[in-house]
Amino acid sequence: MSFIVLEYLKKSVRPGGTPTRLKEWAGFILWTQALVLYLANAIADPMSIDMGLVVSVTVLVWLFWFTLNPRLQVPMLQLLIYFGLFIQVLAVYRTDADISGTIYFMVWSSVALLAERREYTNFAAGLSTMMLVFFGLAWSVYQADDHYISGATSIATFISGSVIALMNFYLLLVDYRGGLLKIENLREQFERLEKISESMSEILSKKEPVSLLLWHVAQRCMPLMELDDFVIYLYDESSGTLKQVAAYGIKSEGREIQNPLEIKPGEGVVGRCYAEGRTIRVMDTKEIDFYLVDVENHRSELAVPIFSGDKVVGVLDSESAEPGFYKLHHMRFFEIIASFCGIKITDEQAQSQIHEAELAKQLAEQFKELDELKNRFISNISHDLKTPLSLIKGPAQQIQKTSQEEETLKHAAYIQKNTEHLLHMVEQLLQLQRLDHGLKHLYPERFQLCDIIQPLVEQFESLIERKKIHLEVKRCEVIMFTDRFKLQQCVHNLLQNAFKYTPDGGSVGIKIFRKPDDGDLFIEVCDSGPGISQEHHRKIFDRFYKTDVNNHEGTGIGLSLVKEYMEMIGGTVDYSASPYGGACFTLKLDRKLLENVDTETQPTTGLLDTENPVVLVVEDHPELNEFIASSLRSQYQVIQAFDGQEAWKKVQEDMPDLVLADLMLPHMQGEELLRRIKEDDNLAHIPVVILSSKSKVPDKVELYGLGAENYLVKPFDADELLAVIKNCFERRKQLQQLLSDKGIVLKKQHNLSPENEWMNELMQLIRENLDSPELSGAFIGESLGMGRNRLQRELKAATGLSPAEFIRFVRLEEAKNLLENSKLTVSEVAYSVGFNNLSYFTRSFKTQYDVLPSEVNRAAEV
Repeated sequence: MSFIVLEYLKKSVRPGGTPTRLKEWAGFILWTQALVLYLANAIADPMSIDMGLVVSVTVLVWLFWFTLNPRLQVPMLQLLIYFGLFIQVLAVYRTDADISGTIYFMVWSSVALLAERREYTNFAAGLSTMMLVFFGLAWSVYQADDHYISGATSIATFISGSVIALMNFYLLLVDYRGGLLKIENLREQFERLEKISESMSEILSKKEPVSLLLWHVAQRCMPLMELDDFVIYLYDESSGTLKQVAAYGIKSEGREIQNPLEIKPGEGVVGRCYAEGRTIRVMDTKEIDFYLVDVENHRSELAVPIFSGDKVVGVLDSESAEPGFYKLHHMRFFEIIASFCGIKITDEQAQSQIHEAELAKQLAEQFKELDELKNRFISNISHDLKTPLSLIKGPAQQIQKTSQEEETLKHAAYIQKNTEHLLHMVEQLLQLQRLDHGLKHLYPERFQLCDIIQPLVEQFESLIERKKIHLEVKRCEVIMFTDRFKLQQCVHNLLQNAFKYTPDGGSVGIKIFRKPDDGDLFIEVCDSGPGISQEHHRKIFDRFYKTDVNNHEGTGIGLSLVKEYMEMIGGTVDYSASPYGGACFTLKLDRKLLENVDTETQPTTGLLDTENPVVLVVEDHPELNEFIASSLRSQYQVIQAFDGQEAWKKVQEDMPDLVLADLMLPHMQGEELLRRIKEDDNLAHIPVVILSSKSKVPDKVELYGLGAENYLVKPFDADELLAVIKNCFERRKQLQQLLSDKGIVLKKQHNLSPENEWMNELMQLIRENLDSPELSGAFIGESLGMGRNRLQRELKAATGLSPAEFIRFVRLEEAKNLLENSKLTVSEVAYSVGFNNLSYFTRSFKTQYDVLPSEVNRAAEV
């Protein structure tokens, strides 16, 4: 019996014990104490039997034993201790106190100490109890001589008190040994944790896949925890289940899972742990109804979630055949291991995402390269198409100017119109490239609306004649300021659809009008075709949508493109029924895009009358090169080059007066040729006119920034080309004349003003180095201590010319002076002032002074 009691009481002082058992033991002590006092008094004086104390204590103990509210256990334990001390004080007071009368003070002192060590009472309560004990002891000694107690009472009290006190001291000893054991367990757990941390750090530092690292965790860390079974689950998104990926114990053989198990989230202990994201410890699997049997005879289980950020990605799980096997330290170890595993999984996921991002970047770059290749292909195709169009358009224009035969003129007009039509198709090809760039840019310009409507209508004249279509055109003379190309494409697409769907003998109408109330402009294109059914009205402006799926013509982007273009330029497009019975599309343009008609014409500048300047024609297409050259030979000397490298060589050797270059050339692009010419101080004065099939404003702006004098888009008009070239020479002549006038002023006045001192030094420096090949803008700037940009600004402000042009002017001035005042020959004069090319010197001299150097030389001799 005593053994059972001791085992029962030892559980009250073990880790995890509850105050309930100690409360029950204190109640038993109190009841024993009261019963012994009653029996002792009854034996000594049978007539003084008092059952009140025994009954009261019995009722109190009985109530306390069967009150199981967890929050009341500690207060009831404290009350029993204080009540027992009170009874002992009362007993000493009413009887003679000897050693047997003070033994229960030792009993309750030891119980109070047990309660304090188990942290059921705080230190203050324990101290108060001890003070009460000493007070009771002192009081009993004080009262001992005034009362009588029988020998039987003394013996009974001494025996029972001694037994209980010994049992309490035994419990204190057990508690002390339990504390030592707890400290030893903590030390072992700390050492185990240290080894596990070292192993985990070593495992995670390895550059291995997560699947292999998890096997290392299972097979290296779990033996340190002395577990029989351990499994790591990871969530598989493809199957939507938790799969066993690593194990230790009976579930593993080498690095293979025996009888692998897949668990859905929410099923079993593992599934609930994953779904709820919390640790689950099952003390006895028979007490739960959601346990999934994986291995027989398992009675307890511990599952801890693995987190990657805020997301659960897996579960650590272990099972044991012993009920209640998993303690608090197992949970902590599992949580630490789960944290390490989560860090590694997160790192691998991050590395995977970085790798995927790099692959995506590489793929994007490849797509970008393909897109650029496609754009270059479109540009090249456009260039190749525009070159033969120029060869067709140029001769057709010449035929129209020179022929007097009506039939020939008619055919030439057809050639001209169809050339324009082909050019329009090339522009449509280029618009696909613009679509890929998101139609982000507008290029507004000022133009007459009729200037785009009439050519569009003329493109369909042959179709009108063939299908005998009745065309009605109502015009409104307006000037617009918007993107001409986009508006032209909108009208062209609507006209193309109208003529395509209008049957033979049908009608097409284009009407341009303004409403008097708001002043907005409307362009209507109507036809007598089949029209569009009501069910398709909302979809006709969707890209790639076709109302007739059997119609294989077109791309299905025509009306979509019209809508996108109109939205960009600030307009709208609507569909309605046509008065002819077919479809009618209306373009609405805001009045802000319109201007009043201005019929004033700008005066034209007279053409420069020069004698055979040299023009270098650079074009890789032989036929187009010859056509341009033949158009220029009546007024200029023409040098031809067929690639950029050859052109650069001829510019250096022949020093042409103007370079007319295509932008896309073999061996050296026209852009590079332009850059080299403008960066060479001896060549920078040569005007460069660019020919190209590229018509975008940014392309033009870039070339103007490099120094191009003008930019013509293929196919160009021959008359426009001649006008541009002559205008370049005229501007140069005007600048030279202006500089000549300034030069005279400088000769007369440059010594009178202090601010012209740098000009004196400049003139003197140039004259001293006229025949030096190093004379250039850079040489002058370095000699005068001025930066190249500052010299450019100062000289431009004073003379209107660049350093290279000014050096050339001074050289020609000195040459003129030598020709007039010396007996040197023309070639001697040319070489003495720094010209190594005699023909270039002659042309430059003639351009600046409108007279040949030989004529000045002969006049000087006369």
